[in-house]
Amino acid sequence: MTLERPQLSKLRHMAANGEIEALFVFTSDRLARDPVELLVLLREFADCGVEVHFVQEPPDSTPEGELVSFVRGHVGRVEHAKIRERTLCGKMATARAGRMPVGASSQPYGYDYDLQPKKRVVNEEEAKVVRRTFRLYAEGWSMFRIAKTLNAEGIPSKTGVAWSVTVIKLMLSNESYFGVDYYGRKKTVRTGRGKGKQVRTPKEEWVKITGYTPPIIEGSSFWKVQERRNETQERYQSRTYRRYRMTGFVRCGWCGAAVVGAGYVGKYWYYRCQSRTSEAVLGTQGCVVADTINGAWLADQVWSHVVAIVRDPSGAIADLEVNFRTGCGDIGQKIERLRREVQRVKQEENACCGCTGVAR
Repeated sequence: MTLERPQLSKLRHMAANGEIEALFVFTSDRLARDPVELLVLLREFADCGVEVHFVQEPPDSTPEGELVSFVRGHVGRVEHAKIRERTLCGKMATARAGRMPVGASSQPYGYDYDLQPKKRVVNEEEAKVVRRTFRLYAEGWSMFRIAKTLNAEGIPSKTGVAWSVTVIKLMLSNESYFGVDYYGRKKTVRTGRGKGKQVRTPKEEWVKITGYTPPIIEGSSFWKVQERRNETQERYQSRTYRRYRMTGFVRCGWCGAAVVGAGYVGKYWYYRCQSRTSEAVLGTQGCVVADTINGAWLADQVWSHVVAIVRDPSGAIADLEVNFRTGCGDIGQKIERLRREVQRVKQEENACCGCTGVAR
């Protein structure tokens, strides 16, 4: 059932509060395509004293009329499925003919859309930024540093928002920049609650489109960047898994933002306040605490605090009782979550140093 739609929910709320007396709908499938949903809505509106009128359908509140509405709803649902299938087939045919079905709705940074040939054309000013971004990353610059530099120089993005690591990452992974386009990489599937979500399709189902996007960089430059991205990702994942275990569990004592991994210097690793990233990249006001936190020191501090709680949990329980009285959550759930976190940290500590546990 897909009755939880924003405007429909608002309409049902108004009917329940007696704010409307009659509802006029062009056709029954505009209210709901699923026949069961249609009957549920009609009964609900009738219970609220709201008369439902379909402009192109004669009014009939008899059981026979409800049956006709049910059949019409089923027919509308089948027709909707056929329309979707025909639309998809038409888009796939357009892609196989060498044209992108999505049109001029949005273009990657570095391109504009020419309506006459229905293809992308290079925006030279933006293309210079694209080439520079690929070159700097290949030379060893981080995405963080590139985004910070572009923002500092006042270079606008395609949508006008500030440059970020996510935007740079999407740019560096876009194959369109060396003239390769695919259609059908993702498709929408229906979930159990009637909503749709995007899923990745197998690569053999993709349709390659040639001649739609003129290249801005060489293919060799693109794949060189991808090699460095993969190496950096593998190195980051291995280090993050072993080191940055406090992420998500520790917050800045000054501004309350999360504490996240800040990188390595030799054999040492560090954390920093997450709001410092916003200040450095986006130019917004960040936390006043500029210093990084030594990862080993933070782990020792957290572990010492956990040991103290395990030996004498009365203080933690008192804090939880205060939170419960002030409406900050269920005390039982918090105690259970705290117990699981203590157990997890103890297991990790034992696995790392071969200890037998904390003395009671």
